[in-house]
Amino acid sequence: HEKARPAAKTSLSTTTSAASAPAGKPPVPVSKIEGLLPAQEALAAAVADPELGVVMSGEAMDDVTVVDADCQGITSVASGPVYAGTGWTTIRWQRWYSPPDIDTHELKHGLLVSVAAFPGADNAQAFYAKQSEKWKRCAGRTLNMTVTNGTDEPSVFFSARIFSLASARCALSRS
Repeated sequence: HEKARPAAKTSLSTTTSAASAPAGKPPVPVSKIEGLLPAQEALAAAVADPELGVVMSGEAMDDVTVVDADCQGITSVASGPVYAGTGWTTIRWQRWYSPPDIDTHELKHGLLVSVAAFPGADNAQAFYAKQSEKWKRCAGRTLNMTVTNGTDEPSVFFSARIFSLASARCALSRS
């Protein structure tokens, strides 16, 4: 897999889900993982914005590190440090923007979604339980992030206010 570069912009809301088989059933085949990502209609309805469109997607973990490790899984849904040691086998992620332009300066909504496969339900459940506990420690907090795509590109500063952990949502402002 090619490594995905972190994007110069970060999501307005984030959803992470894990896919695995119930006990006694084989795991979801890798070829089916992408089909578990939410449809445009479902995401657009969640933010009441029909203009939402995919601007980036990938099948590799990123190596972004957030200073506050408890909140990293909220701000980066395909983060290698978040999944390290969990046994994950496959990941698919998408970045959605409205308007659907990766370089927009008029971002109305942004979402990151991912699906990860694990070798068994126990791995997925352990990952979810661990992340849920970490996310609880992020509720009501503001996270400050600097995202850089490379040495020749300027850094972008974001401030994220975590306001709901039911779906791991956060509101971002860009400086």
